[in-house]
Amino acid sequence: MNIRNKVFFSIACRHPFYADERCRGLALRPTGACRKLLRRYDLLFHETVGGAKISYGKRDDFEPLVKALDTPVTFSFVLTSTDPHLLNFTEISLPDVALAEKLFYFSNLRGHSRRDGTLRLHRGISVTAKDQLAVLPIIFNGTLPEDESPEITRRLARSVAETPDAHAEFARLLDLRKAVRDGTAGPETFLRVFNQFRKKVWDARLTPGQPYTVDLSSRLPGRYQMTKGKKRTPGDDEIIVYEKQDFYASTFPPEQVWGLVEIVVAGPGHDAGIPKPFRLFDNGAIRPLRFEIAFVNRATFWRYYVMNPSPDNPPPENAMVTGTAKTNGATLSNGNALGNGREKIFFDSAADTVVNGQKARVFESKKPIHLWEAPAGKHTFTFNDRSLPYAGTAWIKTEPNPKEQPDAAHKIYSEIFVYL
Repeated sequence: MNIRNKVFFSIACRHPFYADERCRGLALRPTGACRKLLRRYDLLFHETVGGAKISYGKRDDFEPLVKALDTPVTFSFVLTSTDPHLLNFTEISLPDVALAEKLFYFSNLRGHSRRDGTLRLHRGISVTAKDQLAVLPIIFNGTLPEDESPEITRRLARSVAETPDAHAEFARLLDLRKAVRDGTAGPETFLRVFNQFRKKVWDARLTPGQPYTVDLSSRLPGRYQMTKGKKRTPGDDEIIVYEKQDFYASTFPPEQVWGLVEIVVAGPGHDAGIPKPFRLFDNGAIRPLRFEIAFVNRATFWRYYVMNPSPDNPPPENAMVTGTAKTNGATLSNGNALGNGREKIFFDSAADTVVNGQKARVFESKKPIHLWEAPAGKHTFTFNDRSLPYAGTAWIKTEPNPKEQPDAAHKIYSEIFVYL
């Protein structure tokens, strides 16, 4: 009998900041619940650089895993950051990132299949701040507001952008808000929690101002959605949902985890809401898949401070910073497209300043420049025929944009100090 290991599925974090695009700034580990599943189905976990592979023992006569997976199961993995500067060199909107109370969440239930066949575990081309989820404990408390109309108003503002049937949704919410304000709405609020398969796992009927406790301790940690809804009149059958909150119910503090990856696997005959390209079974046979989590390396405006310790030999007044830079064809979160290849970078001469008591000439790039783990050979910048150092990743600076650019909220700078 021939027994050998076959790859069931693999997960790879791709980041062009690194020369080989394997994201060494992240490590993937199975959760405790996942380890139990791996043992139950005789699966093996292999850690790779910036990812992992899950393999199974393949026999010539049959595949026991196919028969074992008679119900959908979720393999969950914790992503931890091994580089404290990861968000500095990753193109994710910094003001929207709040890892102390959120984590990045990736799943094959909400993946993005590219034309080249790449299976990405997030909606967009690359990871954004929208891929974060709020983290709540497995048991948490709350209190229903005395006046629910402000929450309904906030939902009204979002409904046009978020709801396919925007006009009907808007009309229902508008009627509900009027009924709440007039005191003619049903007295109860229906609070419900659904799992990632849209199955209701908890519900309660509350009155305004009433405290509540959501207890999911009998459930596995994972992604859930909590909804709040009311009836327009006490006799209505329809419950109008006015608030939805996606969250991750967790047993660990969110500050210890950078992100979570969940791969839902369903055996033959059970699609479990998994998009077809992301299903690991096809016609009863295992179909090994490679999932990706894709990042973009950040591009910042580079600001050089050029100084000479000798006051008798200041930097030349007519010298400028010039050079070329390598780009990667990325589209930044502000919508600016960067070319692919090498391009000439121009710098503006800003007002002189004083750094640690020394006069410094200041030069700012007119375009963002990508950050790379090994910039040598990618960027070449000179000042008065002298080669200049590259921007590091340990520290970046966010500044408001000038008033003449109100469409952009901020600019991100890398500052480089040069002593001649």
